[in-house]
Amino acid sequence: MSAFEKQRVSDQVAEVLCSKIGKGVWPDYLPSERWLSDEFGVSRDQIHFAILKLRERGVIALENRKNRVLSSNEVKKGLDKVVVVTPHGLLDANHGFLYCIDHLRNALGGKGVPLYVETSSMLGKSVPDKRLKEVVSRHQNAVWLLHRASPEVQHWFQDKGLQVVVLGTAAEGVHSPFLDVDHTAAVRHALGVMRRAGHTLERVLFLRPSNQLVGVRSMELGYRAEMASLGLAPCAVSYRDYDRGLEQKLSSLFSNASLIDGVVVTSYRAAIFTCGWLAVEKGLIVGRDLSLLCLSDGPALALLHPSVAYYSMRSDRFSTKLVKVVTNILKGRLGEAVQVQLMPDYVKGDSICHIR
Repeated sequence: MSAFEKQRVSDQVAEVLCSKIGKGVWPDYLPSERWLSDEFGVSRDQIHFAILKLRERGVIALENRKNRVLSSNEVKKGLDKVVVVTPHGLLDANHGFLYCIDHLRNALGGKGVPLYVETSSMLGKSVPDKRLKEVVSRHQNAVWLLHRASPEVQHWFQDKGLQVVVLGTAAEGVHSPFLDVDHTAAVRHALGVMRRAGHTLERVLFLRPSNQLVGVRSMELGYRAEMASLGLAPCAVSYRDYDRGLEQKLSSLFSNASLIDGVVVTSYRAAIFTCGWLAVEKGLIVGRDLSLLCLSDGPALALLHPSVAYYSMRSDRFSTKLVKVVTNILKGRLGEAVQVQLMPDYVKGDSICHIR
């Protein structure tokens, strides 16, 4: 069956389900997807896509992993605004994020759709706070863009039946659209850079913070998968997500510095701190005595001396994809989760030490 035929079947199933709901066949909850699949004689995928369409229309809502039928006074009006939720204020945001928000605001402004930016420091935590709940209650009929949201918060939004786009990787079990860097491809390329420079990968550290961000965990999973494919033992180490924790971990790791000749970090803050700490505490200069590569972008990386090699997602590519996804949602054209992963550009620096 072609993709077009599958789409047509799910559309037909959605209409039948909607008709039965209107007649009161299922006054409270829809039956399970398996039951509906047997009843209609179609695949569970087509049932799932049909249910997603009804959620978008506001006919049903996900509640405790069940599809609850909404009463007439609960049915959502059309989505008419976009709300970006981020854990940090715009003054602390990087240039790429600001560019994307500005591009999206301009694109939506031409369609008469307002865009709001809300801040909640608990977005990356395990439990939504009162502030986040107040934000959600204040913005009805919105498309929500979640920036740096923890898996628990992503599930919280999904369980409320809200229309979400995750700016980053969607957590396991979250079926919302997401836009993210292809972390696996970036890590694979980074290890290739190290190998071409003559490094033995067992002597290259993979250093990551011990936070709950899905993107960071995706980087580590990509690293471990690539090392396994090469038949090599991984050398992944986590540290508590602040400077003191990173300092303690580096002190422990470099007690015998001869065992390490390269470091891969996941954030620009870790890259800057590690460069400075190695120079001051160990007299080691990145690019001369060992290599350092950063898997993400950030201000000042290219301005360091020596400059740090890193990966950067072009803001125009990301924002163009984001505008397309959000516009489709506002028009009701998105019947299933869209997963967009983009390979970032590798920006060369002087931090790669060539081993002879």
